Amino acid sequence: ANHVIAIEIDSELLRISQDVLKSQNNISFVRQDILKTDLNELTVGRHFKVVGNLPYYITSPIFENLLKLKDKPERIVIMTQKEVAERMAAKPGSKTFGSFSVFVQYYADVEIKSLISKSSFFPWPEVSSALVTLVPRTSSLYPVKDERLFFDIMHAAFQQRRKQLRNSLADFKIDGIDFDLTRRPETLSVEEFAMLANELASRNGKEGP
Repeated sequence: ANHVIAIEIDSELLRISQDVLKSQNNISFVRQDILKTDLNELTVGRHFKVVGNLPYYITSPIFENLLKLKDKPERIVIMTQKEVAERMAAKPGSKTFGSFSVFVQYYADVEIKSLISKSSFFPWPEVSSALVTLVPRTSSLYPVKDERLFFDIMHAAFQQRRKQLRNSLADFKIDGIDFDLTRRPETLSVEEFAMLANELASRNGKEGP
């Protein structure tokens, strides 16, 4: 790498990293909480990749910050909890497909590269892990007229995932739009959520961003 920016909140781990890598002159160490780091400021105007072993309990907010960066990373390679990786890459109709799946796949292509057993670590963790790659898109495969409406509909639908759309989305007054409202949210692809949001946006007089 031309230059590495290493972000670590634990002062002892940071000290060890600096000691192990002291012969390298292309690394900047930042002792900071990743969720409190202005990633846009660090990455603006750069071609960059993101590599990390994420704290599993804050995987979702980290991804939200990474995928919404103004300048998109060329690639994201991370190790995360196996169940979270499966949710990210899940297909419509599966039990693991949900709002997090739609969010990630709206912004990026996702692939689970390998599963990593508990025995690869010492001491053994309580969960298995997976190595995942994401390639963020500079523009969405699923253009929506109102992105906020798209995510509001998606989240509302999955809050009652066993109900038909006409019931889970009743607050959006969707009766009469050109869409099969008898379906359940876990059966819709990302593209179909975009179509549903665009139907509703058109009825509300929104023609796009």
